[in-house]
Amino acid sequence: MIAHDIQELTLEPPDANIASDAALAWARCPGADPSHAYLARYRLPRLLLRQIGHYLVAPISDLSETIVGLRLVDPSGASDAWPKREACAPVIFGSLHGPTEAIIVRGRLADAMAIHVASGICVLHVPPEADAQDLRRRVLATHPRMKVLIAEQSAAASGPMGSAGHRVEEIIVPPPYFGWAELHAIHGPDAVCSWIDDPMVVFHDVAMPRSLVVRHSGAWLTSPEELGPIRVSGPVVAVALAHDERQVGWRRLLWFRDRDGRERHLTVAEEHMLLSPRKVVARLVDAGLELARPDLASALMAELARTQVERRFIIVDRGGWHGGHYVGSRGTMGPDKGALPVQEGVFRPAMRMPPQALETWGQDIAAFAEGNSRLTIALGTALGGLAIGLLQGQASFGVHLRGPSSIGKSTGLRVAGSIYGPPRKEIRSWSSTEAGLEAVAARHHNRILILDELAQIAPEAAVQAGYLLGNGAGRERSGSTGRGLPTQTWQLTFLSSGEIGLEEKIAERASAPVMREGQAVRLIDLNADAGKGHGLFDTIHGHASGADLSDHLNRAAEASQGEVEQAFVAALAEDADRSRALLATYRERFIADHLPDDADGITRRVFSNLGLLAAACELASRFGVLPWPEGSGMAGVAACAWDWHKARVQHRPASPAEAARAWMEQNAGMLAPWEAGEAPGPVLGYIRSGPQAAYLLPEGWRALCGEIPALRMKDELIRMGMLRHAPARLPGAALRKFYIITLDPR
Repeated sequence: MIAHDIQELTLEPPDANIASDAALAWARCPGADPSHAYLARYRLPRLLLRQIGHYLVAPISDLSETIVGLRLVDPSGASDAWPKREACAPVIFGSLHGPTEAIIVRGRLADAMAIHVASGICVLHVPPEADAQDLRRRVLATHPRMKVLIAEQSAAASGPMGSAGHRVEEIIVPPPYFGWAELHAIHGPDAVCSWIDDPMVVFHDVAMPRSLVVRHSGAWLTSPEELGPIRVSGPVVAVALAHDERQVGWRRLLWFRDRDGRERHLTVAEEHMLLSPRKVVARLVDAGLELARPDLASALMAELARTQVERRFIIVDRGGWHGGHYVGSRGTMGPDKGALPVQEGVFRPAMRMPPQALETWGQDIAAFAEGNSRLTIALGTALGGLAIGLLQGQASFGVHLRGPSSIGKSTGLRVAGSIYGPPRKEIRSWSSTEAGLEAVAARHHNRILILDELAQIAPEAAVQAGYLLGNGAGRERSGSTGRGLPTQTWQLTFLSSGEIGLEEKIAERASAPVMREGQAVRLIDLNADAGKGHGLFDTIHGHASGADLSDHLNRAAEASQGEVEQAFVAALAEDADRSRALLATYRERFIADHLPDDADGITRRVFSNLGLLAAACELASRFGVLPWPEGSGMAGVAACAWDWHKARVQHRPASPAEAARAWMEQNAGMLAPWEAGEAPGPVLGYIRSGPQAAYLLPEGWRALCGEIPALRMKDELIRMGMLRHAPARLPGAALRKFYIITLDPR
C-alpha cells in the first residue's frame, strides 16, 4: 500500500527504476503541513519532515547519512518503512558529524522529535523492533569518543541490558505513565530536558511502585497530600532478592549512591523491611545515604519493599564451585540465569577478560615456562586448584619443590602466583600459617595455597600440616556450650618450597614419627633441580643464565592482575559439565601414557594427582588461556612425575616386615639361647628353636625398630602375624613380658 502511494504521488508515470531509488523519491516529496494532526497532537514543529498525501515522511539513512529509505507516519501514529529491508536503519535529526553526544530513540517518531526539539542533541530514531544496542555499537565504532544514550519508553522496555544489581548507564526513560512526546506536549521542552539531564535510575527487571521515582538526584515520593513529588533521600533502589544456601534468611538487595557519589550495595533482612523499617533507614544512613526527609523515611522503605524484582541471588558462605558456577572475589562465573550464587558484597557476574588481556602474561611468563618442567608443574598446580572442584571425590594435595637456595624455587612459586595476581599477595610462609592453617586452607577452597620455606615450621606442626591440608578438613571442636562447632573443610591444591623435604623436617625431632608413605600422596616431594645445569630450569630460552631468567619472570609476575584466573575459570564455567569430562579424559590419558608398569598403590595415586595438573594445563591450552601447543603441559608434568618416581624407587625405605627380617638375619647370633635360661649379662633377647622365634627385651625391640616408629613396627608385625607382646617364662626364671617375633608365621 505504501509503495503504491509513493509511486502514485511522487512518480508520474510510475517508473520502476526511479521508484526504487529512495533518495529520488524523497526529493519529490513536498514539505510537511505544520498543522498536520500528528504534529499538532504533540506540539511539534515539522523539522525535516515532508509529506505524501496524509503521510508524514522522514528519510531513513545509514551512518554516513546517505538516504536508503523512507519512514511514513499517518495521522493516527501508525508507522511503516519503505522499502521493507531498511526498516531498522535510523532517521537522523541533526548530524553525526561534529557533536559529542547522540541519543538513539527506540519507539515513536514523535518521541525522537520531542527529544531533539527540547535538547538540540543529535537523535537517531529506530522503530520498537530495532536492536538499539547494535546501533549504539555501530555508532561508537565510527565515533568512539561520542557519548551515546538510548531513550526507551520505560525501564521494562529496555530488555536485558545488564546484570541485576547494577545500573544500566546508557538508558534514559521518561517519567512513569508518560512518553517523551506526551511530556513535551503537556509540560514543554524544559520537562523533557529535565528527564534527560536528571534521568531515572534504570535497572533491568525492576518495577517500582507508581508513587516512587528514583532519579540521579534522589528518591522522590508522590503523596495525595502534596502538590508534587517530594525528594526523600539520595537515590536508592531495591534490585534483587537473596537468601542463603538453606533457602532461609531472605533479604533484599538495595542499590544506592552515597554522599560521595559512590555506588554501593546493602543487603537488609526482608523482615526488617516490613516490620522494622527504621532499622533499615539507620543502616542506609550509616552507609552514606543522604536522608532529606526523615519523616518520610518509613514511607520510602515501604515503597522499596513493594518494588517488584525478578533477580534472585543465593548468598554462599565461601567461594569456589557451586554447581556450574564459580564464585570468586571479582564476581561469579557461569550462566547468568536463575538464582546466581554470590558472596556477600559481590552481587554480580564477573567480567569476562578480553583476549588481549592475556597477551602480556603469555609473552612474558607462559612463553618462558614452556619446556620447563618445574614451571609447568607450578602452573599446573595453580590451574589445578581452580579446576579441582569440578571433580567430586578428588582429595586435596600439593607439590613441594625441594632443593638448595638460589636454584629458582621461589621463582616457581611466583610464576604459579601470577595466575591469580601479584605473587606478593598470594605467597605465604609456612611459619605464618602454623597457628591458623585451617582458616587459611578454608579461604583457599577451590584454588591454590602457596607456602614458602618449609624449614621455618616446627617439626610437630609439619607432621600435622601434611595431613591437615591433604585431608581437606579441620579438627572437630566444641563451643562454650559443649556443642560441636562446624568443621572447616576445603578442596585445594598447594605448592610449597624449602631446602628440605617434609620427611627430613619431621626427622628433625627425635620423638616425632617418621613420614608415612600416605603423606607422599598428599605432599608430593619433587627435586626442584631439573638436572640440566640451570637449577629449576630445563631451558633458559636465550637468557644469559638461569638467574637472568629468574629476574625476568619475577618482574613479569608482579605485573599480573589475575587475568589468567578470570579467563580460565570463565572458560571452565561456560560449560562446567563439558569441562569436567575433558579434565577426566586428559587425566586418564596422562595415566595411560605415563604410569610405570610396576606402579604400586602409592605411585598410582601420585600419578593420578599429577594427572589432574597435566589435565588442567591441557585444558588451559585448549581454551587459549595458556599459549602452548597440545601436549606441552602433559610432557612437562610427566617429566616431573618420572623424576619423583625414580627418586622414590632409589630411596624407598624397607617395610617394617622387611626391616625386621633383615635385622634378625644380621643379629640372631647376638641373642642368647632360650633353652639355656636367663643369661648372666645384659642381652637384647633370646632365640628359641622349633619353630624359631625371637623373644626380645625392650632394648632388643628398640634396636630392631631402628628409625621406624615403634608403633608403626608393632602394628605392621601384628597385622602380619609376626609379633605377640606377651608374658613368657625362661627356664628356671620368673614370668616376664617379651616381644615375641615369629619369622615364619603359619
